[in-house]
Amino acid sequence: MTERIRRPHFSANAFLAVANVVYLLLAMSLLTLLGCLPLVLAFALAPGLGFYPVYLLAAALCAPGVAASFAMFRDHPVFLTSARRDAMESLAVAYEPGGDSSSVAPVSSPVSDSTSARHDAIEALASAAGTPAIAVPKAIAVSAADSAVVAASGGTRADGRNPVCPWLPDWIAAPYVPSDVSVAVFRPWAAAYRRVAPHALAVGLTFSLIEFLALYDAQLLMQVAWGQLLVPALLAFAVISVEAELVALNLVVEFPKAKWRSLLRNGYLCGVRRFVMLVVNAVCLGVYVWGLAHSPILVGVLATGVLAFVLWAGVRWQSQPLALAMARESHNRNLIALYD
Repeated sequence: MTERIRRPHFSANAFLAVANVVYLLLAMSLLTLLGCLPLVLAFALAPGLGFYPVYLLAAALCAPGVAASFAMFRDHPVFLTSARRDAMESLAVAYEPGGDSSSVAPVSSPVSDSTSARHDAIEALASAAGTPAIAVPKAIAVSAADSAVVAASGGTRADGRNPVCPWLPDWIAAPYVPSDVSVAVFRPWAAAYRRVAPHALAVGLTFSLIEFLALYDAQLLMQVAWGQLLVPALLAFAVISVEAELVALNLVVEFPKAKWRSLLRNGYLCGVRRFVMLVVNAVCLGVYVWGLAHSPILVGVLATGVLAFVLWAGVRWQSQPLALAMARESHNRNLIALYD
């Protein structure tokens, strides 16, 4: 008897999942290009490396758009990992009446050593104060109407917790995307843009100024013989500053109450801590720019969303030690699982 040959079985759910990912990546390409429209116009109207101050100013104006794209990758149900979803559900269940009160995330991040460097970073990023609110029955689902409440209220409420996610402390951002959507992305992206725009713009302007000073100094030092020895170091610092800016934008998305100095400091510290990701992101950006130079429309539409996702995943991995250290200070196992 001949053995039966098993044919691969493809389920409809698997096909839909792949189709949703492809659609969202294409949509994120368009939205990221929309958020980076000032930089696109700068390259189109002012070609040439001599216009780098214009490019840097345009890049600063693009920071809110990049941060909004990072927010979509963080919270959209299609991109949400099962571990993060399980951790959010555990936090919500523990917060409900009858749940494990020891698993409820405290409003403030408890810190034991006020003189340590780790405390300085944690205190700056998690300086919320208050007492735990009375537990209110609430499911893990966050509706579009609830997201509107977050946008209108600035993401906080009187008792120091998120208005939509009271199981989260207010130093962690409430979800930017309603959990009851499947492929909706345009309205959530616009809402996230409005939420992160002030802090992201401040971060973008700061890092653009730093990068301008580094490149301008390199341009001046090129005119003297001994100064040419310092040019590679200044160019390397400019590349590190780009990575630090991306890390800081991710921190803006994750920790909306973070202070400007803390974002600047932790952007550089986390950006060089896992150096291999800095190299990977720099190579990806270089390949993307090369592709744009050869086929701008095709690469812009098909690859921008993929590049944004790769950059977000990289800077999220770089900033994970900081977020995990903050979660461990809360002594909450579900909050730790959110960043572990």
